[in-house]
Amino acid sequence: MLHALDVEELGFSNFGRQENYSVAARYSKKLKKSHLAFALFRNALIFGGIAARAELRNAAAPNAGRVGRISRNLAKRAVAIVQQG
Repeated sequence: MLHALDVEELGFSNFGRQENYSVAARYSKKLKKSHLAFALFRNALIFGGIAARAELRNAAAPNAGRVGRISRNLAKRAVAIVQQG
């Protein structure tokens, strides 16, 4: 399960720092806030689809309802990034 993973070890604890992303990706251009917000919105829609299928009892996984709930958090984070400018 994801909750058992060590986020520090995986490098996600400071993902918001653009310089760390660039180094990890071995890419010279820095991640812009607009890129991150777009990715979060995109994933929010994907997880929203999972939640919708769970409500219709048409989901592939038995835990789809719980997994789909992440959609709202992803969207809230994306909105916060957009509002920060």
